[in-house]
Amino acid sequence: MLLFKSNVPHCDSELQDVVKMFCRVDTMQSKIKDVVGDSNYNNSQYQQLDFSVSVVDNKNVFNIIIGSKNYTFIESIVLSTIKHENRKLFVRQCKIALYKALSSHFNKQLPWGSLTGIRPSKMVYEMLNSGLSLSQAKQKLQDDYFVSSKKADLIISIVENQINADSPQVFAFKHKKNNVNLYVHVPFCPSRCNYCSFVSVPLAKQRHLLDPYVDTLVDEIKEAKDILTQNNKQIYSIYIGGGTPTVLNDQQLEKILKEIGADGSIEFTLEAGRPETLTKNNLSLMKNYGVTRISVNPQSLNNKTLEYIGRGHTAEEFYNGYNLAKQFGFSINVDLIAGLQGESLNDFLYTLKEVVLLDPCNITVHTLSVKRGSALNQGIKNIKPCLENSSQQHVAISAHDSSNENSVAAMLDSVHQILLAAGYSPYYLYRQKNMQDNLENVGYAKANKVCVNNITVMEEQLSVVACGAGAISKAIDLHTGLIERFASPKDVKMYLERYKDIVLDKKEFFDKRIFAKSCSASAGQVQDLKKLLNNLSSK
Repeated sequence: MLLFKSNVPHCDSELQDVVKMFCRVDTMQSKIKDVVGDSNYNNSQYQQLDFSVSVVDNKNVFNIIIGSKNYTFIESIVLSTIKHENRKLFVRQCKIALYKALSSHFNKQLPWGSLTGIRPSKMVYEMLNSGLSLSQAKQKLQDDYFVSSKKADLIISIVENQINADSPQVFAFKHKKNNVNLYVHVPFCPSRCNYCSFVSVPLAKQRHLLDPYVDTLVDEIKEAKDILTQNNKQIYSIYIGGGTPTVLNDQQLEKILKEIGADGSIEFTLEAGRPETLTKNNLSLMKNYGVTRISVNPQSLNNKTLEYIGRGHTAEEFYNGYNLAKQFGFSINVDLIAGLQGESLNDFLYTLKEVVLLDPCNITVHTLSVKRGSALNQGIKNIKPCLENSSQQHVAISAHDSSNENSVAAMLDSVHQILLAAGYSPYYLYRQKNMQDNLENVGYAKANKVCVNNITVMEEQLSVVACGAGAISKAIDLHTGLIERFASPKDVKMYLERYKDIVLDKKEFFDKRIFAKSCSASAGQVQDLKKLLNNLSSK
């Protein structure tokens, strides 16, 4: 157990993220603390980690003490012409130094090295924009950030697939200065899964709020569309998420879809994550109002796992919902989770192979992330394998032991091999805190079936106008890369009470940002598509 303190408190959050990557799951909770002035802790129970930075001869000197061992690293100061970039560059240097010290101290190398951010692909785009080829970017990830060869190959292939995506819409937004994405949030679910920390509430507790919420949401969508029209902005893609939007009754769902007013000409995804909520009626409504893509997400096809994690449906109900949705001609995504408690590699591969047989357009594989707000986190010390009566052998997943044949790392390795062989390609990736094995979530797609919303949102290439409780709008300045956010209250009652102020504040937020100036088609992460394509040939 480590007690952390530093002389750069404005970087502590990012530095503690690096430290947490070296802790097992059962030591993540409240083990890394700043103990300055805290008399409640017996220091003899913990190992001290002191991180300090000083400047000597125009160089940053990083001194890290872990217990009785001292690690010192000296790096040249790196500055950017863009002021707000300087903190990011300094934090990166701090994280690299801390990672090197911890890696040496614990004799452990992590798959993503010193990277703790959500979007490692953004770093690759930065490298490409600076003139590096894809092969040079891969080498830099390995040499400077200690990313493993396997993960460097993965993220490079994803960036290459994004650039070379067969779908012409993927980078069409580069030629249209006025595009934004529209996100609509429906924060209600039939029940709450034990791993979930999303902005959602079980339906039974707030059913009385459904009608007022839908009416208010419809009004917010109308306001958003009016503002976009007045400012000559076009909606590039639409995503209705949650929660489980299909928990709404047909009348409520139709109100939302009708106000959005899509005609099927742009990508429109609706998160129908809980298969037991799908009916002929709501699927027909989606089709009639321009929805082009839906997600039907079992997470696992092992019934005892589904029961344990609180999904509220069976594998059979997933098959029924999936086959029903397929009759309507939607592009379908299926979400799976690797590392669910009690599942072995064989259990996970059973689910994966069954889903591959269904031939969905997209398969997204998430690594279990134990979030602070989840029920799983609250009871993690008392969790037992949930499939003890199964005919297969089940073991609890080791958090960091990738040599274990049942580790999450082994699961993701198998995913990549199986899905490539089945004609899928990885096209987007993101990471979260507290993920098993310090791994990642990856979306795979069949040819011409990438989700353009996933690419543009995850790569932060387009601003997002978001409606609903807990929805987060983003204003992205493609000239500078500066990203600002506007978050609506998560609590549904508070959202309803404060709605009028929210609309006014959000309008002011965007008026000062994306509506104040046009986004340059040549700026941003991919400054010149032709230049990047030329880089591919020098791999």
